[in-house]
Amino acid sequence: MSNQGDEILITDFNHLPFQDVNVPQIIQFKNQPDEITTPLERYPIFGFFEHADVVTINDQIMNLSQGGFRYDVNLDNGINSFDLVAFSGENELERYTKKVIYNPNFSTKEKKLLYSKGIAINLDDSYVLGLTEEFVSLTNRGDYAVDRYGNVYSTSSHSLSEPPLPLGGNVGYSVFSAEDMFCYVWRNKIRFFERTILSDELPIWIDNRNTVLLFGDRLAKYTRDRFEIVDLGTEIVTTSSEIKKLRPEWGSSNVDPTGILGFVTSYGWAFGALDVFWIETNETIFQKDYLSDYMGQIDFCDDGQAAIIGSYGNSFYGGGGVYVYDLNRHEITNFYHQFGASSVAVDSEGFVYISSRFVDHFCDGRIVQGLKNQRGIETLYLNNRGDLELVRSFFLNSSHEYSTGHRFLIKPRINDLRE
Repeated sequence: MSNQGDEILITDFNHLPFQDVNVPQIIQFKNQPDEITTPLERYPIFGFFEHADVVTINDQIMNLSQGGFRYDVNLDNGINSFDLVAFSGENELERYTKKVIYNPNFSTKEKKLLYSKGIAINLDDSYVLGLTEEFVSLTNRGDYAVDRYGNVYSTSSHSLSEPPLPLGGNVGYSVFSAEDMFCYVWRNKIRFFERTILSDELPIWIDNRNTVLLFGDRLAKYTRDRFEIVDLGTEIVTTSSEIKKLRPEWGSSNVDPTGILGFVTSYGWAFGALDVFWIETNETIFQKDYLSDYMGQIDFCDDGQAAIIGSYGNSFYGGGGVYVYDLNRHEITNFYHQFGASSVAVDSEGFVYISSRFVDHFCDGRIVQGLKNQRGIETLYLNNRGDLELVRSFFLNSSHEYSTGHRFLIKPRINDLRE
């Protein structure tokens, strides 16, 4: 009757009873544990209330943006109590009381932590640990974190560990040797525990945003036009190979841990692309165009089976998410959609951490990307079928801002380390 082709008439309807399934949890302050302990004095309170027009914490009104807010507080020693109340008009929607216990002697040595832009998350107990300096590197054992000026912090107590790296107060992004004895930054080789410079004539400029440690005591550096591999024993560049990319804008690059494969993401004109090639011969072994816009970071699973590749997406055209690249079959085998997922990191247990964002393109609800309550960091798991499954989401009220990546730092539990 409506001239729309075939029509369906429903004459009967039945439904299955609701089954309580394990729904991934959105972690924010209101559903963290009722009491948490932290060694960090500064604490960020993140929250999201879909239908609230007023939210108060200890009677102080929060500034809401798309239902979300962030409120940073200085903690007193001992118990700090916070009452959260959400209102719609004069109606009270929700009320929560949470306690944050500030104990500077509390140790996180046995905890797996994630650091992101000055925020520390306790992954074992699913809560935000607090605010730190903005760390840019970790030792491989995870005992120490370093900020961009070379200040060194214990990841157990989060207190300063003197002296700093010898950077003279300048900015540096260090890479650590496999056993953490040495630290490489700029053209320097530094004996880490003594903080003394052994050499300042390394053949490449080292910055961990584009330099990674490879198996066999080697460093690989990638830029917008070249891969270089350095033998740290001889301090000689053994390989230099030009970068190839399908689209005009460079997104990110990385080298698989063996130093054999080079990965390059690129984007332009609302789409992205991936190039994979043999570094020694510069031979392309995989190319894929018309992927999501603002292609981002690349990380590798510890078992050597897959690369995980992020993409941010486009506020108008959509997209965004994580591609799984099979390192044996040399093909993309899976895609997990999540707007804003340009940042990726994989831990030793197979968990994948990605950024997530939300945007209302015209600010009127016509074109939206992502979910309002997923603006932070997602935890995914790569199962033995090669599928990525959502485990939990940390709401951090992160704003939409096009990016091709920000590096997450993951501190392992001390008892997870193999001697």
